[in-house]
Amino acid sequence: MPFDLPESWQPVLKETLESAAMQRLAQFLAQERRRETVYPPEEDLFNALKLTPPEAVRVLLLGQDPYHHENQAHGLCFSVPPGVKPPPSLANIFRELQSDLGCRIPDNGCLVPWARQGVLLLNTVLTVRAHRPNSHRGRGWEEFTDAVIRAVNAKTDPVVFVLWGAQAQKKARLIDAARHPIVQMAHPSPLSAYHGFFGSRPFSRINAALREAGKPEIDWQIPDVQAEPPAMTARQTGVHSMRITLYEKPTCSKCREAVALLQARGIDLERIDYYVQPLDRETLTRLLGKMGARPQEILRTGETVYRELGLDQREVSDEELIGLLAQYPDLVQRPILETEDRAVLGRPVERIAAFLETLTPG
Repeated sequence: MPFDLPESWQPVLKETLESAAMQRLAQFLAQERRRETVYPPEEDLFNALKLTPPEAVRVLLLGQDPYHHENQAHGLCFSVPPGVKPPPSLANIFRELQSDLGCRIPDNGCLVPWARQGVLLLNTVLTVRAHRPNSHRGRGWEEFTDAVIRAVNAKTDPVVFVLWGAQAQKKARLIDAARHPIVQMAHPSPLSAYHGFFGSRPFSRINAALREAGKPEIDWQIPDVQAEPPAMTARQTGVHSMRITLYEKPTCSKCREAVALLQARGIDLERIDYYVQPLDRETLTRLLGKMGARPQEILRTGETVYRELGLDQREVSDEELIGLLAQYPDLVQRPILETEDRAVLGRPVERIAAFLETLTPG
């Protein structure tokens, strides 16, 4: 077998694992891991199957692509390890869970407690290249995960299948709806959460289906973990500061004027990132005037925001992105380190201004 699967799943997936497609997939992954950074780490690849053996599956929650930032993906759809901030989709899941069942929003995004209760947290594609969403789509994982869905569908006792979003709902063709309840609604992504996910009460619907099948409900409350206190923010410390991203090294006259303006405002220039397009003095003055002394730590722009939201730049207009940033102001307040942003930060000053103007007042 090309993959080291948990023993409990090997009999039901034996035919698929021995197929030529899985051999090709294994060769592709070996090459990818030699040349690129691939998530999740190899030891976490089959965590969903390790934590939820076939006989224990009561709910199958279908995701899409693993998270593609460092330390996020660990083999369970939507989940992140303790200590990693929940990405926007997971934050929306917790928000709906609180609205639906009154569950407290936890201090972590680790969904292992769900998996241990029989919730199979399965992505349709199990690996991804770092910072390249959907980069391993069409390489063979779909055949493997379809086989997992078919194996769960073959169970004689009812299993609740949870399909969030159009991609997951395409898998309904693999499910015998006469035997297994299907709970489907919009995806919790920021792009679709307001179009059918919020208010859909998926968790109470899953538990109702389990009760009807004579099975115990899922305890959806994720317990808190012990964590160090978060770093103090500008708002908490009372320090009124702002972190601005300039778009060119301070060599041209306009940039020198902008830097002089920042210095006059007492802003620490050591904390300013320089990229490819200058903000002129007039624009910067106007933006500073609009924002006053409100505490904003940083402006996240370009590719970083798209990656964070899991969006395809070709499919999202500037207006939609600005609207998303307005809904998720935390995305523009965290430090930025990724140098890949250089390639996409050539947005006109007016659009950068629009981003800033959507920030929530401090």
